[in-house]
Amino acid sequence: MPLYEYHCVACQLTFEELSSMRESNKKKACPSCGKRAPRIVSAFAISSGAVDVHAGQQPRPSPQNQHQRPLCMRYPQVPLSCHMDEYSVKRFAAHSVGRGNEFDDTTAKAAEVRKQRGLPEPSYAPPSHGHDHTHGHSHKKSTDSKNFRRHAHSRDHGPTKGKTAAKAAHSH
Repeated sequence: MPLYEYHCVACQLTFEELSSMRESNKKKACPSCGKRAPRIVSAFAISSGAVDVHAGQQPRPSPQNQHQRPLCMRYPQVPLSCHMDEYSVKRFAAHSVGRGNEFDDTTAKAAEVRKQRGLPEPSYAPPSHGHDHTHGHSHKKSTDSKNFRRHAHSRDHGPTKGKTAAKAAHSH
């Protein structure tokens, strides 16, 4: 049975579960809070890009101008993903589930193969914010329990009196 990853929006937990392929698209109970969690794209799938560089396959070009969901919807476990370039979101997603080294190694190997073959570096989508935020979070300060993701720029940090400049200038 394959191992799949699921992400609980309620408690922000990403977990793995063995499941038959037939059952893989069904939501699974979160081991932390018990709420139903949808399956997500695994960090390994993100990092590998479904290209087998060891078998000598040519990397497939990224589809251009596809009407895909915004990065922040594809990777809900990555905070501020609406404001990050595509590569950074994918790298952060891999690190957030403990597969960062695997992602870094895989992308380094792919870059080496591209260089050996004289292929160009992949182009990644730049940070963009050309979509609305009707997907579970907003840019306004909210106490609404449905606002699972808060962007750092929406937080009120209050006056900096008594704090060092470094603490006052921190970011999330």
